[in-house]
Amino acid sequence: MKITIVHASVGGGHKSAALALCDGFKEKYPDAQVQVLDILSFNNPIFTYFYSSGYSMLAIYLKFIWMALYYLSTYTIIRNIFQFISLLHSQKFVNYLIRNEPDIILCTHFLAPYIVSYLKKEKRISSRLVTVITDFRAHPIWISSECDDYVVACSHTVGDLTRRGVDPAKIKVLGIPVNKRFVELGKEKIPVESGFRVLLATGSLGFMLMEDIADMLHKEINLTIVCGRNKLLFKRLKKKKYHNVDLFGFTDQMPELMRQASLLVTKPGGLSISEGLVMEIPLVFIDGIPGQESENSEVLQRCGCSWQVRRLKDIHEIIMDLKNNPQRVELLRSNIKKIRKPDATEEICRLCMQK
Repeated sequence: MKITIVHASVGGGHKSAALALCDGFKEKYPDAQVQVLDILSFNNPIFTYFYSSGYSMLAIYLKFIWMALYYLSTYTIIRNIFQFISLLHSQKFVNYLIRNEPDIILCTHFLAPYIVSYLKKEKRISSRLVTVITDFRAHPIWISSECDDYVVACSHTVGDLTRRGVDPAKIKVLGIPVNKRFVELGKEKIPVESGFRVLLATGSLGFMLMEDIADMLHKEINLTIVCGRNKLLFKRLKKKKYHNVDLFGFTDQMPELMRQASLLVTKPGGLSISEGLVMEIPLVFIDGIPGQESENSEVLQRCGCSWQVRRLKDIHEIIMDLKNNPQRVELLRSNIKKIRKPDATEEICRLCMQK
């Protein structure tokens, strides 16, 4: 069986989910022919540059514009224009799919499902289309007419899809796939000897609030700070020579660092949340991107698994309260156990291979 997993190199989560699925297939179904593709690597270079760079710029510096675009694209006419432009700039990807025609096309980013659906509707390919929604709410841009299965994280995502006419039989609540190291370490007991430690993780883009948070907390809390690809932030923090702080740039040790932490302070990206849930680590969200990340945060708060910090000055109060009241941390963990889906990767792979 030929399986093509498609992501887009915008942020880090979509690619991480795609690679987790690839590893899952290779481990459980070694006879399957699996490949991972970045749709942007096939696109017109100008489109790719503005798409990826534009996302980073808006998400970090012009959030009000990103929020406007996010909500405008819930309107069908705006969404159709965007998807038509995407199709025009994706002819290499179109030609590749027609030439190779996988048995299954598994998408972890919303750019590809529309294009695959268009080709299926035009009878140019007959691949099965499986869309893995990598957030806890579903923006309508994820929906495509020829999608065979939607994989979602929770019941809130199901509601978003069914309200927009998706057949409930097509929706599977299996979770968001994460690297198997998170799953394996998530099975281990929390190391008591590490004490109360807070992990500050910026995500793939990084955010400058980390410096303010570190200044506020480092004298009272053991901190681990991961700056991601934000080299400027890493250099600034390193010069300060904080006590009780372990500092990292971009690292592949996140499962180990989460395992040592009592609390994770991060942006509410879908993959970051899923990794934290698998590790059973309570979450504090700050500086989320308006739209998908703010909606992720709302879902996790409703489930009693996280805190959302609106003002920087509140973060000290919240973290010290959790440190001094371990029963509250345990309550968060017990709520996490109700919604975590550590077997998401395995279940998604099984779903694909069943039909």
